[in-house]
Amino acid sequence: MRRVFHFVFLPVLIGFLFLKIIFGQIELEPERVHYFLLGAEERRFFLNLKEGDYAEIKVSQNDENGHENDEENGPTCVVYDPSGKDIRQQLILVFPEEWIGTDCQDFYFVAPETGKYIFTIKADSKSFSVNKERKFSLKYSKRLKLSANSEEKFRRIGDYTAKIVRSEEDFVESIFLLEKNGKLKAVSKGFLLYFGDDAYGGKKHANLIRKTVDKTGDGVPDIMLVHYSGGAHCCFDAAFIELGEEPRLREYIYTADARIIAIGKNPRGGLRFATRDYSFAYWYTSFASSPFPEVVLEFVDGKLRPNIDLMKKTKPQEAILKKKAAKARNNLLRAIRINKPRSCGDIFALLDGEGVVFWGEVLDLLYSGNDQAAWKYFDLVWQGLRQECKEQFKKKFNEQLLSSRFWNMILEERKKAKQ
Repeated sequence: MRRVFHFVFLPVLIGFLFLKIIFGQIELEPERVHYFLLGAEERRFFLNLKEGDYAEIKVSQNDENGHENDEENGPTCVVYDPSGKDIRQQLILVFPEEWIGTDCQDFYFVAPETGKYIFTIKADSKSFSVNKERKFSLKYSKRLKLSANSEEKFRRIGDYTAKIVRSEEDFVESIFLLEKNGKLKAVSKGFLLYFGDDAYGGKKHANLIRKTVDKTGDGVPDIMLVHYSGGAHCCFDAAFIELGEEPRLREYIYTADARIIAIGKNPRGGLRFATRDYSFAYWYTSFASSPFPEVVLEFVDGKLRPNIDLMKKTKPQEAILKKKAAKARNNLLRAIRINKPRSCGDIFALLDGEGVVFWGEVLDLLYSGNDQAAWKYFDLVWQGLRQECKEQFKKKFNEQLLSSRFWNMILEERKKAKQ
């Protein structure tokens, strides 16, 4: 019997293992945990997928006792599609890079075509010595696990069906699934994901999103998704995904603490939105006292741009401007008398008092196209105060202003309008 095993079964076993390990690549089997050592050499695995298959790969580092030990700076993982391209190139066509799962601890994707996919994992020499092999475990799953206690919401646009599965449990990710004619096309996960018409903004916003099939105005149906990270008042971002022959990301916008609200239709097509610029959050004051100027956006060639004409406001009367400036200056002078600051930095530290956050008025005037009035108000507030401190503060203010993506977009639109 032993001789039969050696001459019959052993070659079969070796042949089977050869099929599983081809040119240093190990075939991944669903729901099976693979253990391996990772050092200087890149490890390669492969999996055969059909178009529309879901694949989820989780990699964990194990300590000496075999327990999982997830490090902050782990290895780098990449999946190559049958044509040899990084799968991320396909994923970012549909979702913002911030929304795709390509972290080694949770790498997931939907196969865009049938074929052989290569999964590679490589140690980061900056994180740990590649000369020392470390133990890792890897698990591949073809099943998208959904929470038992979850709420499902659907939207149907043409041949597409979009679904958001949101768990009723705390700190469990929401999952967005997009299908076309019953075949899975894309998956994304986030802390709290919403359809654009289901997130916030009131009835007008919801109706505009729901009834406007083409929100970007380019003639192709789309869907708006909103993601909230779950912080106390931050952070929000939104994606507009076109649902043409193939789904693709048309526009992505990060609005920090602000929401993006549909306010009306653009006569040239698509929707108009309002949001706020949070670039001055916590700048020399608390969040509650921070000024957030409004920005009106609309789609131009598929991208959200400020509509500076709709943002314009009538120039304020000089008497009103002087009255507001006098109130802010008096509040600042009172704070100076009480605290007796020695340096400009000491004066700036006093600005976090009630009525002293005067730069909110400056921002409102600038964003509404009243630049001359904005700087006149600024000068009036500092009238009678140390001028070197005024110039220092103005420099810091302008530096912060130029860090704003929205303000730079406004400057670009103004430049275009003059051409």
